[in-house]
Amino acid sequence: MGTDLRLKDLLERKDNLLDSILNGIRGWDGTIESGIDLIESNQEKLDSIKKINSELYSIEEDLVEMDSYNEKLNLIVKELGQLTTSMKEARKSVIQEKKVLERKNEVLDNYISKNNKSIFIDKDV
Repeated sequence: MGTDLRLKDLLERKDNLLDSILNGIRGWDGTIESGIDLIESNQEKLDSIKKINSELYSIEEDLVEMDSYNEKLNLIVKELGQLTTSMKEARKSVIQEKKVLERKNEVLDNYISKNNKSIFIDKDV
């Protein structure tokens, strides 16, 4: 009976972590900063899930209830794929903006003379 309670507790904790990951990904606001924070927090949750999985397999090798978790994992993989694609697009956009700014600076530098030497004219000549 104690093993069943322990098993149920572990499965519930794992389910809550998976839901938390999925909700975090779905609630992402599209900014790079929050995307980085989301990835870091998800990594901590995934590490916790790994520990729970090892405990689960030490208790019971054949877990029948894994199908619902696999479904959630597939959803998470799909959502993470979209997040990764969005982050890559944002990265490309930032790189493109940087190139435009560098070109503007080059043009500006070409128009501004960098020769700052003083010139003296001798009027007695």
